[in-house]
Formats: sequence, C-alpha cells, structure tokens
Amino acid sequence: MPNAEEDDLELVRRGTRFANAKTEDAYRAWHVEQAVPFNRAAMLASLGCWAALSVTSALWVPSVTAPWYALFAAMMSVISASLVVISRPGLRAWMQPSVMLANFVAGNAAVCFGMFAIHAVEISVLGVVLTNFFGFALFRLRPSQAAAAV
Repeated sequence: MPNAEEDDLELVRRGTRFANAKTEDAYRAWHVEQAVPFNRAAMLASLGCWAALSVTSALWVPSVTAPWYALFAAMMSVISASLVVISRPGLRAWMQPSVMLANFVAGNAAVCFGMFAIHAVEISVLGVVLTNFFGFALFRLRPSQAAAAV
C-alpha cells in the first residue's frame, strides 16, 4: 500500500512532471538552485572563449574589422548581464531565461562570424556544436529550454 511520501513522488506526462503540484514546485526551485554554480562556470567559460576569439582574431585574421569587434563586445555584454542575473538571488527567476538568451545569441554570433567574417563553414559548425554542448550539457536547462536556446 503506497504511503503519502510515495504519492508525492508519482509522475505524470510520461515521467517528466510530478503529479503533486507542491512537489513539482519544490523540485523546480531545487533545480534552479542546483543550476547556479553550473551556469556561473559555463558563463565564465563562454566569456573566456569570446575574449580569446577577440584576441586571436585581432592578431591573426586581418579580415575581421570593427563591426565584428562590436559584435564580440555585444556578446560579452549579454554574457556579463547573465552573470549579474546569476549572481543575484533576487533574480533567480530570470536566471534560466537569461542563460537561454545568452546561449541563443552566442550561437547565432558564432555562426555569423564563421560564415561572414572568416568565410569558414567549419567554424560555423563548431559554433553550432559548442552552443548545443553548452545548452544541453553545461547549462542546467531543462531539455525543452535547451532546445529552444540552440
């Protein structure tokens, strides 16, 4: 005979949600708190990647001009804004959407940079792969969120 605790853990929607609304809410709050260190580390790694791309482009890719550096600066601003949201406990409700936005913008920026700045399809593909990796593995997004962000 199932007890009250087992009833709280019953799943619905093919095992993707808890049947009990309070349990689902508690799980979502726990999930967001658990995601903070992962999202912070991944955003810092992303910021480092964009900074490295900026420096290496300046040194070795003469076709990269000022508008592309403006894109890099804008991308690093989006990531920095997401880091601010991640760091403030009062903004936790906006953490996952800000991470999704940063991942979406980074992916599009990487594809555009590869296709139009250095004319290298393989760099665009690398941008798609990295964005997917960040979205599905590093950022603690739910699968539907990660799919929307990439």
